[in-house]
Amino acid sequence: MGHIVLVFTYLTGIKGNSVYNITEKDGLASNYVRAILEDSYGNLWISTEKGLSRFDPETRSIRNYLSPDSFVGNRHLINSACITSTGEMLIGTSEGFIIFHPDSIKDDPVPPQVVISNVSLFNRPRREIKV
Repeated sequence: MGHIVLVFTYLTGIKGNSVYNITEKDGLASNYVRAILEDSYGNLWISTEKGLSRFDPETRSIRNYLSPDSFVGNRHLINSACITSTGEMLIGTSEGFIIFHPDSIKDDPVPPQVVISNVSLFNRPRREIKV
């Protein structure tokens, strides 16, 4: 059986469905969920085996915050998360913990410029390829 996250809403509700599930197919960082925290805007911060996902129940959108495999932030521990009195979130990892305030996480609306600096075919530079 596959792993899923069931989302239940209380009081605020979601127009239409109030119970549904989200998985990696929907964009979740991993199906192996370690902990879930809710911020003051109703977003769910889902700590997973492969990183952190922010889920907006209103729009049902998911934004992942992943880090390199060697970084401490990817090895989250089960049920090891809390919110401080100032709204900061702490997520326990095998090497320590991650601390951040959800309001400080800003998405960059401008996509990075993509530049192709080299082309090769079968590990041969373009200038060696005869067409």
